[in-house]
Amino acid sequence: MKIYTFTCGGLGDIFFNYYYPGYDAGYFADIKRRHPNCVLRVIVCSTSSQSNSFFSKSPYINELLSHPFTYCQYKIERNLSIGTTYIWHALDKNQYTYQQTTAQLTPAEQAIAEEVMDTPYICVHPFAGSRNRCWAGHINTTAIIDHLCDQGYRVALLGGDSQRLEPYTGKYIRESVKHIRPGLHNLVNCGSVRLHAHLAANATKFIGTQSAYCVPAAIHNVPCLLMTDREYEKEYRDDGNGIFGILHRNKATILYWQTMPDLISTIQSFIS
Repeated sequence: MKIYTFTCGGLGDIFFNYYYPGYDAGYFADIKRRHPNCVLRVIVCSTSSQSNSFFSKSPYINELLSHPFTYCQYKIERNLSIGTTYIWHALDKNQYTYQQTTAQLTPAEQAIAEEVMDTPYICVHPFAGSRNRCWAGHINTTAIIDHLCDQGYRVALLGGDSQRLEPYTGKYIRESVKHIRPGLHNLVNCGSVRLHAHLAANATKFIGTQSAYCVPAAIHNVPCLLMTDREYEKEYRDDGNGIFGILHRNKATILYWQTMPDLISTIQSFIS
């Protein structure tokens, strides 16, 4: 038996489709336990060059295919699924047990995770795939980190370079914060997106923007403080089943560049 599932969008969408309860990935373990000879193919159609690597260490996936994001994703799904059957056309979903997903880490990544997670920590992620969501030009990232660490909090700083795989762009996104100090785990360009998503999902608080890593944090009910552009204000009032609905129901604190309050006092109130 050869089966497939399909996931598409930005890195945040890939995380959402992996972590959200009831989605396909949570059934992989039971399917492979009951059908050890079945071939499971995962097709990833994403805007991020890092999305494919998120699945690359899974013990359940036999074939991992990827394609740059396109608005004709159904054509990509059809072409890359040849020779297989959609997972829930071949199997009855009601007959399989869902297991909450976690990121599959390498031994080296697991060692880093254990070091960071040894005591409570706050995740900070100041980057995003589009300029209007990034802290750059709006927020002094080093000052925020110093404030948190000076208050005795441990900080895990997330992020890393990637390439946008949207049609006709292929632009590179460079992410860098060169800051070293006691209390800070600066993981920018250190470790995989698997490690960073795992840390976001297990943090005590998440401070960042509307980016991929707020997704595992929000799904795991980590309190979030997000700073972004006001163009997303309508989405944050959405009460649907997507990431904006989860943030809305979790009562995430959302700040906008256009009406930014005193940031230090706001952060102090959030972490207290």
